[in-house]
Amino acid sequence: GNVAGKVAVTTTIAAATACLMATLISRMLGGTYDISVSLNGILAGLVGITANCSVVNPWHAFFIGLVAAWIYYGASRLLLRLRVDDPLDAFAIHGACGAWGLLATGIFCTDANVQYAAYPNVNDACERGEQFGVQFIGMIAIAVWSSVLSGLTFFVINITMGLRVSDQVENEGLDKSEHGQSAYDDGKVSNKVVPIVVGGSEPTSTHRGAPGPPPEVNVVPVNGNG
Repeated sequence: GNVAGKVAVTTTIAAATACLMATLISRMLGGTYDISVSLNGILAGLVGITANCSVVNPWHAFFIGLVAAWIYYGASRLLLRLRVDDPLDAFAIHGACGAWGLLATGIFCTDANVQYAAYPNVNDACERGEQFGVQFIGMIAIAVWSSVLSGLTFFVINITMGLRVSDQVENEGLDKSEHGQSAYDDGKVSNKVVPIVVGGSEPTSTHRGAPGPPPEVNVVPVNGNG
């Protein structure tokens, strides 16, 4: 029970810190408070703390989340510069921040926390820095394994059914060709202010973004006196 409570605390701290930091980064470097960056910041913090949530202290979780936000934002912008199509920032969040989480385990873990988390090995690997080496080798092994298997999978797909769709399908969006509908309004939803009419009287309020004229709203008495 105590370990579970600690894990909840470290996980929450890392996620909240990464969210706030990503929001500030978006404002400082992008000029706006981008809500998508904020939400991805939460994921970045969660990914960064996953490997080490039980073997670090709460104040460690703060710095893990802080760094995770920068790593996510930097990796995301790097892919844009390299013209790599990753609209969901999957690599930036799960790849880059996942690697940071592995390394952060070796950086911030303590032998006392390892024992508190009930791991069977009793040693001083964290204090001596050995655990960081283990984490680094693990990161390289995971990257190689994932890259090789993914490469083989994509190669087989490419020589059989193909990886790319036609230019027309790509421009229209796979949501139309695969699911029969568009994921975007394509300009059908207007951005003008439309009056809302209540009971045939003069407009009393406005509604932005209505797809068409709003339906008339009639006020029906419920006490039987009107």
